[in-house]
Amino acid sequence: PPGYAELLARLDGADVPTGLTALWTIERTYLDAWSGALPGAPQYREFVEHWTVPGFAGYVAGLAEAADAYPLAGRDAQAVFDEVVAAEISFWDMAMEAA
Repeated sequence: PPGYAELLARLDGADVPTGLTALWTIERTYLDAWSGALPGAPQYREFVEHWTVPGFAGYVAGLAEAADAYPLAGRDAQAVFDEVVAAEISFWDMAMEAA
């Protein structure tokens, strides 16, 4: 949705703590969602495997460590998290409606 594209454009110019929090939220969403789909139906197995490899999990853990090193105030971190999750939900709702 346009809202997600606008959010990503805004986050591209955000300060480091905000950007790290948002990026961790995006990537963690994919890791958790695809991990819940393991092993995956044959037509989706390639996607499931791509988003659940140990290297990706390590990358997400590294993002968490980086975000923790540059913390936002609790309320600000929650607001960034909530905004990204809302955009993800909106995107996947749109994708599922189109399918």
